[in-house]
Amino acid sequence: MGTTGDFVKIFEQNGFKMENMGKMSFFSNIIVPYRDLTGGADMNLLANNDRGGTLPAEQFPSTGSGCVGKYVYDRGLTDKTELTIETRAGIKTLWLNVVGGTVETVRVCMGSPEFRPEKIPVAAAGETFLEQPIDVLGATWIVSSVNTGNPHCVTYVDDAMALDFPRIGPAFENHKLFPARANIEFVEVVDRRWWSTLGV
Repeated sequence: MGTTGDFVKIFEQNGFKMENMGKMSFFSNIIVPYRDLTGGADMNLLANNDRGGTLPAEQFPSTGSGCVGKYVYDRGLTDKTELTIETRAGIKTLWLNVVGGTVETVRVCMGSPEFRPEKIPVAAAGETFLEQPIDVLGATWIVSSVNTGNPHCVTYVDDAMALDFPRIGPAFENHKLFPARANIEFVEVVDRRWWSTLGV
């Protein structure tokens, strides 16, 4: 469920109401459910970024939406285990895995991944941005980018735990190639069956 606890705490502190959105504007990727439905979905969601604006239509925070699904079910706001959510990126579907009356996991239908640089977005020409070299803090990294609801940048490393994430992470996230910033994944292949992924 990712950062479920953080999302739930913020909801509770802000009264779970649309009019309290202003109090949340400094949080990153906050999801706000409200009942003023217009698109025939079970809920509407507005995603806010840490700069006080809403996320672009092509961005949809899947972790946050899963947290919303858990929140509304566990607190009795719905008894559905399949929810539709209207977002600026279209209507998305959540499937809630309920065990003993509590949501344990959530599947989110994100749609097809987007590889076109202008749709990720990545400030680069071409049909895709896969296995491309970029310079970060004086080192060259081979990265691939995709939008699966949010911009992602993936790079393979030999030893993920040896990385200085507080230093490297922000440098990647705020790289000039990513005008909307990006989620960064450092992937270490442990063997053919197990992969270790650390995201920042």
